[in-house]
Amino acid sequence: MGFLDSRLFRLFQPSNSLAELNHRIDDLRYTLNSAIQDIAVLKQVLKEKGLMNDAVYKQLRIDQMVQDHSSAGGDSWKNPCFYPYTLDEVDFLREALQANAAEISAFKEDVASIRMLT
Repeated sequence: MGFLDSRLFRLFQPSNSLAELNHRIDDLRYTLNSAIQDIAVLKQVLKEKGLMNDAVYKQLRIDQMVQDHSSAGGDSWKNPCFYPYTLDEVDFLREALQANAAEISAFKEDVASIRMLT
């Protein structure tokens, strides 16, 4: 399999047919499953290193799950924990990472430079 046939490359290509869309969904499912496996491994490492307590994790997880259902406040659509991951790159920099205008500008310049080189 060549690079152009890899899951990574295919994930970011537009789907022109139902078959391609189905293939892309399979690629996304594979990628998500792999990320979930990494999360499970990281949780286990944190436990083994004594950096994660099951009771604290349980309570924090329940709290987050409840908060994701909250509709309180004027910007309640920003409350769910998945919200930052739905943002475009510049909005993610600004909202999730609190990047300032100079950092955002530098990011845009770096992206433009990398695109020109590749």
